[in-house]
Amino acid sequence: ILSQTYDRKLGDILTAQAEIARAITATLTKRLLKLPEPVSIPPDGYRDYLRARSLIAYRSEEGIRNGVALLRTVVARQPNFVAALAQLASSEVDEFDRISDTYGRSVPSALAPARAALDATLRLDPDNLVALAADTRLALAQEEWSRAADLLERLKAINPNNATVLGVEGIFYTRMGFPKQSIESLLAAARFD
Repeated sequence: ILSQTYDRKLGDILTAQAEIARAITATLTKRLLKLPEPVSIPPDGYRDYLRARSLIAYRSEEGIRNGVALLRTVVARQPNFVAALAQLASSEVDEFDRISDTYGRSVPSALAPARAALDATLRLDPDNLVALAADTRLALAQEEWSRAADLLERLKAINPNNATVLGVEGIFYTRMGFPKQSIESLLAAARFD
């Protein structure tokens, strides 16, 4: 940026300064925040993503099944759609947790899709809050306590006042047997949501 030539009239010095400041800010922001490259999402893919989220939000077995199927289709068409991947990962973790609770043990066939969606999301966006929260819930479901604690600390370092982060913190405290801290975290999550 500083090696570029800025030819301006002397009266345009303020314009040149503003242009240089914008260029420096844009470059530093991209480098320091390590923002992922923007991905163009076709309107029909985004519409299907929103429809899938809506189906999953109803929390009915049929809605979740249809929403997950729709997310799989969206991700197959647009493999770099991070928000869809993260939602799919979160839903797959929910399904793993539900199946594990049903059978009273971890079911490897339910773990594989959850792990694959989490890995794909975190490869594209290592700081994705939805995926990291889902990974924390997966660690808790597998009783990997120290991994869950490490993931939670990472989430809190990224954004301690986020509803997703506080919600998974509440789940963490519940699983650890700390009801007071769990309630505090869940109430804080509700305030930010």
